[in-house]
Amino acid sequence: MFRMDDLIETVRLGRIEVLEEQLQKGMDSGLHAETLVSEGLLEAIGVVGEKFRKKEVFLADVLMAARCVNAGLDILKPYLTHDSTEDKGVAVCGAVKGDLHDIGIKLVEIMLMRKGFKVIDLGVNVGAETFVDAAIRHRACLICCSAMLTVVAVETKFIVEEAVRRGIRDEVKIIVGGTAMSQASCDFIGADAYAEDAAACADIAETFFS
Repeated sequence: MFRMDDLIETVRLGRIEVLEEQLQKGMDSGLHAETLVSEGLLEAIGVVGEKFRKKEVFLADVLMAARCVNAGLDILKPYLTHDSTEDKGVAVCGAVKGDLHDIGIKLVEIMLMRKGFKVIDLGVNVGAETFVDAAIRHRACLICCSAMLTVVAVETKFIVEEAVRRGIRDEVKIIVGGTAMSQASCDFIGADAYAEDAAACADIAETFFS
């Protein structure tokens, strides 16, 4: 029998070895993959984050839970529904150079795929040249970059500048997000939009290319 609380506890403890079995039980019980993501994986990382803020758990506990969430997203990705039959183009996504946080950008990728975009996952610690190289190589219409740390937020500016230098700035929309970013910083660097979360990013992208 599947219980969402068991899934949350599994993620909280970072027990990747039983995660796939629990997610399969959840789907077998009739739950949609989206529900398992929102009410299971994301709820769990929220619980861990709050406990860390209160100093009830250590950083290692947060990292283990984050690894579990990433594994869960990879498992569920093929089962997430596609909201659109229209091919809206290619989106290049990644966390900027110096940033190793990937949960947020993985959620962005899933949301974009549901909206009809083909996603090129560049991963974490991605430099400006790599973003633009990938955009040129895959003929992307969208670059999504995440900066979770204030010290690396300037990297988003370099991406915009590199797109200008390589002559593709008019061909791509650049959306920035992450806790280090804001609408003010978006305006300052010259990006096209700031997204406060993954769902907002996908909605903005859909508006650009609908």
